Amino acid sequence: MAHNYNIAYRTWVGLLWLLPLSYIRFGFNILSIAILARLITPHTFGQYAILLVGVELLFLLFTPVSTTVICNNRALSGVFRTALRLTYTWGATLLAVVLVTITVCTFIGWISWHVGAVINCLIVIHFMTLVGTIYATWLEKDIHFRFIAVIFVVASALAALCAIIVAWLEWGIWSLVFRDFVMAFIVCVCTWYYVSRRWQEQPAREGNYLPTVRALFQYGWRYFQHRLSEIVSYRYIVFVLSGVANLHTVGLYERASYIAQLPHNLFGAIVGRVFFPAYSQMRDDTQKMSRYFSWHLYLMVRCCLIIALLVWLFPSQIITLLLGEQWRDASPYLTALTLWIALRAVWYSMSMCLHAIGLAHKTARTYWMAIGVMSLAGGVLWLTNSHAWSTLAWAMGVSVIGECIYMGYYLWRHNIGIDYVQSCVLPILLSIVILALNQWLVTEMHWLWQVILFCGLWCGVLFVLEINKWQQLWWVIRHKV
Repeated sequence: MAHNYNIAYRTWVGLLWLLPLSYIRFGFNILSIAILARLITPHTFGQYAILLVGVELLFLLFTPVSTTVICNNRALSGVFRTALRLTYTWGATLLAVVLVTITVCTFIGWISWHVGAVINCLIVIHFMTLVGTIYATWLEKDIHFRFIAVIFVVASALAALCAIIVAWLEWGIWSLVFRDFVMAFIVCVCTWYYVSRRWQEQPAREGNYLPTVRALFQYGWRYFQHRLSEIVSYRYIVFVLSGVANLHTVGLYERASYIAQLPHNLFGAIVGRVFFPAYSQMRDDTQKMSRYFSWHLYLMVRCCLIIALLVWLFPSQIITLLLGEQWRDASPYLTALTLWIALRAVWYSMSMCLHAIGLAHKTARTYWMAIGVMSLAGGVLWLTNSHAWSTLAWAMGVSVIGECIYMGYYLWRHNIGIDYVQSCVLPILLSIVILALNQWLVTEMHWLWQVILFCGLWCGVLFVLEINKWQQLWWVIRHKV
């Protein structure tokens, strides 16, 4: 398929499409969170979080191929068709085996019918998500961002609506199951329909598909190791709390963690669906990739640091506003995740860059670094017989600092230079000014007015002092370079 514009221009246009639609989707998520948290108890959220962790680990068996190979290996013959066929055959076989196994376990009495039904539904949902992800990856590879953005917005809105209706009917955990099912079903069906239409317009390519199958399974094995370390790293605190605390505590942390992930989900969608396909296509031009990544990091730092700053200043207010008064005890966990919020999008940006240049295993090592730091913090809590579980969240944030340094080193070794001073100094200085204002000058002002003041100050100062940078970015978009 011929493209009239170069990669950089089409990527910035895709970014301009994804940004407003991502904010709309973000709004739907915020609204659904606020309503569901008032209809469902922390105990239910904790139970769902534990079941979801188990299904995520089990679902690793369903991924013989990695969707990143579709973007990264342009030279392979029929990579999309081969990946799709492998997923259908391998995934459908394991899906049947697992569903029968879970059903037998319910008959024997090892697990309750209620839990078994939820697990089976989650497995089907994850399989649909995998298929939809492969179709979406094909669209991302050819930079069809507008369609992807629209589909995810519509799916998020309908999923939130279904979840709210089911929760209002007092079906408890099933509202969360329905939400994920509707989301996965709409994305899978719509991407399948769109890709199938475009696929019919293109003749099938002849070639030797054996190297493609071999490459897919090699990627799949590395992806399995990567995902295993990723899931254990992200869900480590849930693992620990499920063993030493009650479901209520697990639910409090899970919702605080979900709120902390909202900025990452917002910007991560842009990174994964816009920047990563672009990096994959310019991987042989390190100079251009370095310049592009500098812009990328420049934007991520400015977007995430102000969010982390507001979370640090107003954790309990944010919790009660979004979730309700019954969730106030979750505010210590949200405070402890402030550092993670500030650096997570930066970490993810570096990770996507390493994936694009074939260094995904370096990213996997950072997960084990996080597991090590959190295990050390857990050991200290155990030795001191302390129940300050928020320490684990602080440890997760601290580990991200070392992970970013580690990945930055390997980017530098591959001639992808980053101007950290230009990217970080001004936002950090501005953060200090805002902290000082909050401490001494606007202490009597309502917290919402402080948020508006600080956001206006942040945007205004950055725009005025960095007007030249914004003009350069606009020049890039206008001249398609």
